[in-house]
Amino acid sequence: MAGIPPFNPQDPIPNNPFNNPNADRYNLSYPTGQLIFGQYLTVDYTTGNVSITPNPPNDGTVYQVTAGTGLTTTPPGGIISAGTIGLKVIPTLTAGSYVYASLSVNPYGKVTLAVSGTNVLVNLTGTAPIIVSGTNPIRSLGIATGTTVAPGAVQTVDNTTTNDSTKALSAQQGYLLQMQITGTASSLGGQAFGGFVNTTTGQITQLTPEGQARGGLSVGAVLPTPPFVPVGKYDGLYFILTADGTYNVPGGIPTTVVKDDRVFCIDGAWQVLLCGTRLASASSGAAGLTVLATAPEVQALTDPNKSVTPGALASMVASETQVGFVELATDAETQAFTDTTLAVTSSNIGTLQATTSTRGLVQLSDSTADSSVTFAPTSNALKQYNDSTLKRATVVAKGDLIVGLDYEQPIILTQGPNTSQLVVDDTKLSLGGLDWNVPDSLFTWPVGSVVWHLATVTPTLWLPCDGRLLDGSISGPYYDLYDLIGTTYNTGGEPAGFFRLPDLRGVFVRGWSGANGGASPPVTALDPGRVYASVQQDAYKQHFHNVTDPGHFHSISLPQHTHGVTDPEHFHGKTDTGHQHLIQNTPNAEVVGNQGGFYDGDGALGNRTLNSGNKGTAISILAKNTGISVNTCVTGITKANLNTTGLTVDNTPPTAPSPNESRPYNVALLPMIKYANA
Repeated sequence: MAGIPPFNPQDPIPNNPFNNPNADRYNLSYPTGQLIFGQYLTVDYTTGNVSITPNPPNDGTVYQVTAGTGLTTTPPGGIISAGTIGLKVIPTLTAGSYVYASLSVNPYGKVTLAVSGTNVLVNLTGTAPIIVSGTNPIRSLGIATGTTVAPGAVQTVDNTTTNDSTKALSAQQGYLLQMQITGTASSLGGQAFGGFVNTTTGQITQLTPEGQARGGLSVGAVLPTPPFVPVGKYDGLYFILTADGTYNVPGGIPTTVVKDDRVFCIDGAWQVLLCGTRLASASSGAAGLTVLATAPEVQALTDPNKSVTPGALASMVASETQVGFVELATDAETQAFTDTTLAVTSSNIGTLQATTSTRGLVQLSDSTADSSVTFAPTSNALKQYNDSTLKRATVVAKGDLIVGLDYEQPIILTQGPNTSQLVVDDTKLSLGGLDWNVPDSLFTWPVGSVVWHLATVTPTLWLPCDGRLLDGSISGPYYDLYDLIGTTYNTGGEPAGFFRLPDLRGVFVRGWSGANGGASPPVTALDPGRVYASVQQDAYKQHFHNVTDPGHFHSISLPQHTHGVTDPEHFHGKTDTGHQHLIQNTPNAEVVGNQGGFYDGDGALGNRTLNSGNKGTAISILAKNTGISVNTCVTGITKANLNTTGLTVDNTPPTAPSPNESRPYNVALLPMIKYANA
């Protein structure tokens, strides 16, 4: 690319790839048109170089394929135009089956060696302390736990204070123990008691004359740290530790000790000899150390490792919430039944004889004929009495109640639903006047109640008010409703003993005017004289509509007609003896304006009279009858005095409703009626 002309790199490059007036400036064009850079191509405008970012994938034409590790090609030198690739044969492998094979696999997951193994283990036993566990083909070898009577593996402990018969002393502790024994044996003849040492502080609390004689020792100071001058200055001298704890041996290591353990100086070094008494904690099976329990611990009755003192036992006073000791009650206190802190003896109980007025013990009687007022019947006697007086066979299920219909006429009232209550219902004579009632639910509504339901399916004991035909037999489920409404809603033709439900589908319910109990409803009642449960057809209330007539016209048509005239020819006789003309009011023009009249030739308004002089014509006209007659003709015009206005009042809507009926605004719900109680 040619060099780039000077420009400001901060100026943005116009981003219209189709019309760039400065294209030549950035050398971004061909002679044939604009050069457009696509995805992954970038331009360095400081150098004019075009580069690809990121680098494109190395896709291209394959010219040769050679075999890698474990592969072979045909031809062997590689595939140039056509050939095959396969797995390379391993010379160390022999094709076939292997038993209990041992395999070698290279890093590429290819088997390089396969050899058959030996037969599997069939049986394995161990000689004590070796033990064998598991089953073929997986078996495990182990060592039995050593005991005082059998060999085996044991755990070592690195101290001489653990009291355990199943553990062994470590070699280090055995060495130290042997050193103590050796030192003790070598210096028994020269032992000397030096005094007492506080276990915690390590200070000498008491120093004997022998200790004072050795020098360098004093009360309140700790034992000197080796080496000593001379080395055997304190050999054979020992001190007694005053308490249990951890003692920091001068020149040695901290050691756990008990009271009366000793610190010996043997061969120029202090050694701890475990001479104190070490007892295990007492238990129910072994003697040992114990701790006295406090009063609350005794009352808790939970700790098995503490001992009880008489003082702690004194706090064990029995109550309704605490186990403890009680005082025995007297006969009078027993019979009073009031004290809650005393214990009753068998002798006290013997004084509790029951009577009809006193609580106490009673003797049982197994006879149903016993009239004693101090004996109590046994369950067998009650069963015999029950069997003889009640008909047990009528009770067939849990919750059955025996109800009397009449003297010696029991029946069963079956168990009611959950949360129901037994109530008196004098309409249920067949149930002894009793029935179950569920408070605060649809079960409490009386039979015959009509409810508008918000669901399309009725609940239990309710039916839709759809006019259906039902069986009203006394043994059927609908008898209660039939007993209440009878055949009020029958339409005719129903079989005997059958009745219909009211059909409330698509209708509105109206309150009955006779519902007040009177034969004649008050004059203020709507719909008076209505028969109960009767159906009322739809109707319009009488009313008027006001109409305004804006005025109208009557057109009369006059047909064309003619009058016939007959004029017989006639003549007039004339005698002219001379005459004269008199001209008056000769108009020049008639003008219509604010004043009527004529304008004469002089422009004056008014009537002008010209008199030419009287002149007689001497002509006289003789009177003559014309002989013209006019024939009478009927016009054919008829006047009608009765006319309609042409106005029509139309109350119908533009589009008929579906169905075409008069109705108020309403919502459709399911009417349902209760037919029985639960």
